[in-house]
Parts: sequence; C-alpha cells; structure tokens
Amino acid sequence: DPNSADILKPYLTVDKRKEMRYAPPVAKKYLIFARRGIDIEKYPVIYAHLQQYKDNLMPKPLDYDDNLEWHGRKRGTYQWYEIQDITAYYPQFHTPKIVYPEVGKRGQFTLDLDNHYLNATLFMITGLPLDEYYYLLGVFNSTWFTHISRHVVCRALSGSLRWKAQYMRKMPIPHATPQQREKLIALVKTQLELHAKYEALHITDSNRRSDIRDNIEQTDRAIDNLVAELYGLTKQEMMVIINTSSL
Repeated sequence: DPNSADILKPYLTVDKRKEMRYAPPVAKKYLIFARRGIDIEKYPVIYAHLQQYKDNLMPKPLDYDDNLEWHGRKRGTYQWYEIQDITAYYPQFHTPKIVYPEVGKRGQFTLDLDNHYLNATLFMITGLPLDEYYYLLGVFNSTWFTHISRHVVCRALSGSLRWKAQYMRKMPIPHATPQQREKLIALVKTQLELHAKYEALHITDSNRRSDIRDNIEQTDRAIDNLVAELYGLTKQEMMVIINTSSL
C-alpha cells in the first residue's frame, strides 16, 4: 500500500563490522513511526501487520497487579498500535545532521542527508548551516579531536571513548580563517564522495577499491594536517600525539 510510506522511516543502527567515519548512512531496517493520535485505519496494511503482535503491544492497565506477569508494554495513555512515548523531537530527523555512534576507539562521524531515524546508540547534531556540518566533520574525524577527547569524555569498560552530549559540548572547536574554512570544507566534501564511491563498488572490484582507498588515505592526511594547523599544533607535538596514541 503506497500510503504505508508515510509512516515507514529508514532506521539507522550501528554496524560494528563497518566504520561509520565519512561513510554514507545505510538503513537496513525500517521503523513503523505510529505517533500518538494517528488514524491507523489510513494504513490498513500496517494495521494488519501489527495485529499479530497486539498482545505484546498492549499498554499495561493502570490497575494491573504488579505481582503478576505482564507480556505487553509499560503503562501509559497510548493506544496499542502507537509509539508509547511522545517523541516531540522527531522533526530533527528530517533535517541534515551529523550522526555518530556514542562509543568508539576514535571519531566515527558522518553526514546524513536522507532523513534517517536513529536508535539509542547513535547521537546526532542538528540545527546548523550545511557548510558548518562539513567543517565540523573534518574536525571531529581528525586524529587530534580523538586525542583531545581522551582528556574530556568518559570511557566504556572496554576502554573505548563515549561521546555523550554533555562531553561533546565541552570539546574545543578551533576557529579558522575564511580560506582555511573553505579548504577544509572542500576536503571533507571530497572525502564523503570518495567513501560513497568506495561503498558503491562491488568487493570483487579490488583494483578500483584500492585506488579509492589510497585517495581516501591521502585526503585524510590533508585534513589532519589542516586541522592540526587550526589547533596550533607543531610538528613535534603532532609526532608525540601519534606516537602515544593507540587509534
């Protein structure tokens, strides 16, 4: 039913087998986004699909005995076919945004222009001009940003860094001249294009993938060098960071 497309949203999750850094976001699942107050009868195919899970979707009655087992969802005023929370922030999913996993050994930031909805392990930055996202991607994915993060963010039990929102707000973002800013934005756009081309190639096309990988690494070094300049790092300081980091 074509009407179903109105409430079927591409649902992005973390794929631990792949780096998210600069990679084009790809949703492998879709979310039935049935907000409170929805007229579910407008979506008969989705309604029929949900019917088979009705018992597990039922909200717990307010007077239900908590000593008894309950197979449905938590208490609330929502209908069984609705999302149980209000999710008033959902319009942010429909805007350009930087997306990144909360936990990682190094920065894994990318740009989403395709209105993906995110699960709880992914964070997003929204509400900025598009060029600002490109600039921030170059900073966030740099070696130096990860190094600074080790002194600001908390760590998971595995030792990985955790880029929670309260720590990201504390991270220093370097200023740039208009020329530096323009150069970094151009490099990041190139990097995003290279990653998109790399992902589009079949794994058997090893020669072309190798060539693109070389270009990715070259562009990465150019971005790192420029961001180091923005942070005011000397070559000696850069070598110290590289030699003491385990990225």
